[in-house]
Amino acid sequence: MSNLGGGGAGSTRQNIYRSSTLGDSLQEAIKDLRAQYPDEISEDLAGMIMADFDRVVAEKFRELPATQSSAFKVKLHGNCKSYNNCDDVWKFMLNQCEIKGELVHVTSEACNIIAMEAATKENEVRKEAPKKAKPGNGGGGGYQNYRGGNRNRGSNGFKQRGGRR
Repeated sequence: MSNLGGGGAGSTRQNIYRSSTLGDSLQEAIKDLRAQYPDEISEDLAGMIMADFDRVVAEKFRELPATQSSAFKVKLHGNCKSYNNCDDVWKFMLNQCEIKGELVHVTSEACNIIAMEAATKENEVRKEAPKKAKPGNGGGGGYQNYRGGNRNRGSNGFKQRGGRR
């Protein structure tokens, strides 16, 4: 089912909870209501409902006290089938999953995990890009430091066979 009121590529962070069981159920209910009452529930109203859902779910997670967050800590074991990172949103597809915590113990043949950094005032401010190491300064490692400083490496930075070529 498509995300009602979905946006462009930048909206991933806002509507991440729409693919949850609760979000899917809400979208299905809205779809059914729109089919039953097409004149009363417009596409715009459906989009507004989903936008409110996104906002409220994110707010409620932020309101959880730090003392309660330890109750939600779990250990996850599984075989990683694939992973992807796009716009700081990590997606993992796992096989033979086991999730253990104080309140839950679940096993499953397959599991999809979507993880992202929580939006806070501190990390909403764009962080400075790390400063590049200057060639020959001896610190930081990196490509620039071993282009000219290591006799076993060629101009491309990779080790050469049989000495320098």
